Formats: sequence, C-alpha cells, structure tokens
Amino acid sequence: MYKLSRGSEVKNIVEELLYLHSLSFGAYPGVLPTSRDFLEWYIERPGLGLENILLFLYEDKVVSSLFLTLSHIYLEGELTPVGIIDTVMTHPDYRRRGLASALLKEAEKIMAEKECRMGYLYTVPESPQFYLYQRLGYIDFKRIFHLQREKGEKPFYDREGKESPHQRVREFLNQNLSSYNGFVYFSEEQWMWRKAKRPACLPTKLISLQDENNHLLATLTITEGEITTDKDSEPIIYLSDWYGINQEAKEKVLVKSLRLVGEERKIDCLSSPDNREEWEILFRYNFRPVIPESAMLHPLDEDIQQKITTIDSKRAWYPLIESIVGV
Repeated sequence: MYKLSRGSEVKNIVEELLYLHSLSFGAYPGVLPTSRDFLEWYIERPGLGLENILLFLYEDKVVSSLFLTLSHIYLEGELTPVGIIDTVMTHPDYRRRGLASALLKEAEKIMAEKECRMGYLYTVPESPQFYLYQRLGYIDFKRIFHLQREKGEKPFYDREGKESPHQRVREFLNQNLSSYNGFVYFSEEQWMWRKAKRPACLPTKLISLQDENNHLLATLTITEGEITTDKDSEPIIYLSDWYGINQEAKEKVLVKSLRLVGEERKIDCLSSPDNREEWEILFRYNFRPVIPESAMLHPLDEDIQQKITTIDSKRAWYPLIESIVGV
C-alpha cells in the first residue's frame, strides 16, 4: 500500500531523497551530482522546506517525490503567486503506476489552498515527462535553451573580475528584471539563499560593471559546478542573472566574466530566443544552443488562463535556473 506523505514526516529524509535521486537521475549525462550539502541547501529554498516535499512511501521507503515551492513571478509587470514544481522523481521499480501524476494532483490542491494562480515547471520538450504534464493541464508556454561554449575556446583571463556588493546588485536586478516575464523577485531571504548561503560544491561570484561614479551598469553571476558525463564528470560554469542597462554594458560584463573564467571549462547560459540581444552577444563569443527546455504553465483560474493567451511574446523571459539545473 502506498502512503502519501510530506518530507517533514519522514525520518532520514535527506538519505532517502539522495538515494532516490541517484536511481532516478544518476545515469543521465549533464546532471549535477547531488550531495548532502547540496540537498540540505536546496530544501532551505524559500517557499519550499520539508513540508512542501510531497512523497509516496512504500513499506516506509520513499519511492516517488515532488518538490513544490510557493513563490511569485512577474507576468506582464505584475507579481503573480505560483507553485513551482521540480525534482519529480520515481524509483525505477515503481514507475508507470500513476505515482507522479498523483503527486502533481496533490500539488495542485495545495496550490489552490494557498491561492496560487498557476503551476510552473521546466522539462525537456517531447519527453515522456513533457507529455505527462500536458495531460495534467500544463501548457508548453516558452522554450529556453542552454547556450554553451565548449572549453578550449579563445581565452579571456587577462584581467581579474571584481565582485559586487550584494545589496546593490539585488536592488539593481529587482528594479530592472521586473519587466521580464517569469522573474522571481529577490526578497532578502531569496537573495541570501541564492547568492550567499550556498553549498561548497556550488560556489558563486557576482561580477559587475560600474561607471566612474560607481553606479551599476551591468551584472552577471558565475556559478562553478560539475556535471555527469557518459564516462565520468566534467567541470562547468553557469552564467545567470545577467543584466545591463544597454547592450554595450551587457556585453562588457560578459567579457569581464569570461576573462575570469578562462578556457578550461564548459560554460552554460540559459536564455530564451525572445531575449534577442542576449543571443546576439552570446553568438559573438562562440556560444551555441544545444539543449532545449520547456517552461510549462498550468493556469488554475479562468482569468490567468486568459492572461497567458495575451502575454506579449516579445517580452524577455527570465529562466529559473534553480528549477532547471539546481544552481
């Protein structure tokens, strides 16, 4: 008999989830290996916590899980309450039994209770999971791509990067990225979790560009990680929270970051084709789209369903990197 439960109700929940993750994702190349430090950090994500980790138990063992983060994203300039879904995984021996579907339906009930307007998740397009989400009401709303630059490209390590004061960058991003659809407002708690209270396996650095009066012109975050490959693993750099007041400033802060990174590691930047200026800059520095992701939305009321159909497709989209790759 399967038992629906929460992470807060299970002893040794971290060990149970680590084991389930190794079985569910361990064989896939391009995945960040999950350690205890990483998982404990991720569970502390604002709006998540053990209470919002939904589980099915079989004989007191976790066989299926779903993480539900209660948050807000900007849509057409307005903050919208949403439930963010990720880390949906099922033990290989218990698949095709409707467990993931049941967890998604339970998450929908919780979202309704918490007055969320919609569900929000990322998955690989045209995958079995993609079609599962579609059957449960999720709309294939926006395509995001991993634009990658392979290691061994032209080096950029002649200057040292300068780290920015955190509070100034938080205010700068909140002020400017609120025009992006999909942007999650950086409360102080969210900012500390994303930028300061990080696990040792995923160090991050904020790079900035300033004028002669120390006014911020652009910023970009560098995160170091390691991903699995077919044979072993390889180091990777993720670029995120990239914004400039104009295209020139945005390009300069990218170059400044590439100088710091050097040529020894693959570099990954998530971006939607609607962010045309980003793509133009990235292509100039030998980034190419290699892996697609689908941002899927599940409207929970008629008003938000209508709003989704009228969203300006030309408005830039903010990829939620922590829900896509976990950084």
